[in-house]
Amino acid sequence: MALGLRPNLPPSGAVPIFVFPSPLPLQDWAKLFMPLWENYFTDIKVLSDKPSQLKDGTPARAVEVEFVPKIDPSGRSQENPPRLGGLLLVTKKDLIWVSIWPNGDGPPGEDWKRIVYSLTFQPDREKPVSVPPDVRAFFDMFCADMVSHDVKAIMTHFSDQFRNSGTSKPYMEQYGTILSE
Repeated sequence: MALGLRPNLPPSGAVPIFVFPSPLPLQDWAKLFMPLWENYFTDIKVLSDKPSQLKDGTPARAVEVEFVPKIDPSGRSQENPPRLGGLLLVTKKDLIWVSIWPNGDGPPGEDWKRIVYSLTFQPDREKPVSVPPDVRAFFDMFCADMVSHDVKAIMTHFSDQFRNSGTSKPYMEQYGTILSE
């Protein structure tokens, strides 16, 4: 989750960038994002949704949202969760979508807009990466397990020594169980 998964630490702003394939047109952004967002947030309100473009003229979609998180960054439910805001910018090159979603405390400001509109596609830099067959097989299995929402299957891909931003494998398993309920 973009707000951070560090137990016992307050959430901090983040600028997650997601890259994934999709044949859908940009105006169908909600078909991809809303099912995921509904796992993490309630009372989602789209404040604006309009066509836009990057500095280099690449078509984009600018979306401002407000939402209430279901859980805090440590994975616990909250009694009076804060209402948060975000600015989502989605763009597309060929069949690859790129979304950038800076978020943090307060409504989207000019600094967020400068961040999202700084995204550019550099010519000849987006060539596919050649992935070895064993790595491709791992990614395919991990993705299939993620889509299945089977927490036990997902956790088989994590080492017992896994550590990320203060989290561990047991923490990630607990977090996944909360989200799958």
